[in-house]
Amino acid sequence: MTMSLNEYSVENLALKELGIRKLLKRARSEAMRTLKVFITDARSRMCLTVARSLGKAGYYVAVGDHETRRSLSFYSKFIRQSLLYPNPLISEGAFLKAVKRIARHFDVIIPILEKSMVPLAKNKEFLEGEGTRLLMPDAGPLEVAMDKYRLYIVANSAGVPCPKTLLIEDLRDLRRAVKEIGLPLVLKVRREMSIPPEKRFAIIKAPDNLYLQAKRLLRIGGDSILAQEFIKGEKVGCFYLFNRHGDLVAYFCHHRLVETPGGISAFCESYFHAEALSNGLKLLKKLKWKGVAMAEFVIKEDGKPMLLEVNPRFWGSLPLAIAAGVDFPRLLVETWDVKVNRPLGHYEHIRCLILMALLDMLAISRSLKDVLSAFKVILENLSANTRIFELMESDVAPFMIRAFGKTILGWL
Repeated sequence: MTMSLNEYSVENLALKELGIRKLLKRARSEAMRTLKVFITDARSRMCLTVARSLGKAGYYVAVGDHETRRSLSFYSKFIRQSLLYPNPLISEGAFLKAVKRIARHFDVIIPILEKSMVPLAKNKEFLEGEGTRLLMPDAGPLEVAMDKYRLYIVANSAGVPCPKTLLIEDLRDLRRAVKEIGLPLVLKVRREMSIPPEKRFAIIKAPDNLYLQAKRLLRIGGDSILAQEFIKGEKVGCFYLFNRHGDLVAYFCHHRLVETPGGISAFCESYFHAEALSNGLKLLKKLKWKGVAMAEFVIKEDGKPMLLEVNPRFWGSLPLAIAAGVDFPRLLVETWDVKVNRPLGHYEHIRCLILMALLDMLAISRSLKDVLSAFKVILENLSANTRIFELMESDVAPFMIRAFGKTILGWL
């Protein structure tokens, strides 16, 4: 079945035309702000953004992680409680036992990173038996989204265009990839969990380092990797929120102005690309998605979006969406159980600068030319409608800790 975003066009989504304002007002009037929310992976920027949103809204917010030193959210003024739990990558069983104990004291659990999401999704029913709710996708769709090869198969069946992609299970498959795809091509891991962004892929422009990079990616990425057509173009991210009924609650779109070598937004702006938004919606509906997700596209010269990946969680440029008027964390909590007839997609055009990502770029980049080019773009596009993530909500302590740890101590 084909879908379009005509019914979801920005013109039709002014808040005064939506039933969503009334729904949210009713939800809040039913004492939802007394909810206690636990958020995992306090080390991540996404956790910090979610905690700021919900803390500002008046919820009791607690965060957790398996270490304290790098857990930025522990230092936020919006956090009421900080908890430690075992590393899910080292001992999944111990992690689940800890979360089970935590679940008894919280109404809502929001997992942030895949390393927490995977074991929690597999044990969702068991944990919700403790009286909490896990606001996240089901295990099946989550597994598909995390496996790029399976995702491309589903996307093709849904009519969502993707770059030409081949599965590489053996180094001998590389010859076929070069023959069918040509150069340049992109080698990428099939599953990204716990692999640093800058190490997940390699752009191969000449055959000289093809086998070397393939060996490296196979070593860190498992028994198979992907060879994919390289498409030069602007990157567009489409963000979605579905409640537990599968209703589309909200959407948002952004365009990257500056990204780190690992492809993470350092400077971005709100944007609207109807076809990309429609394609992402088709795919997520096919997957019967619940919770938040980001579909990333590259836009070809002819304007056609090609799917690159789906991030099955909150994304790094979440502060941009919130500042533009689509508060995904708050909407996630307040509409999870509410039937929604029309989604929220009315938002302002603003830009967002993420200093933490810039710090990462300075640490990772080996090209002075690329760094200077990035700063040139930032300076040329700074304006009155630019927000700085680290200064939002006057909550600067996490950034100060990160900057000090990164530049002075070298441990973040």
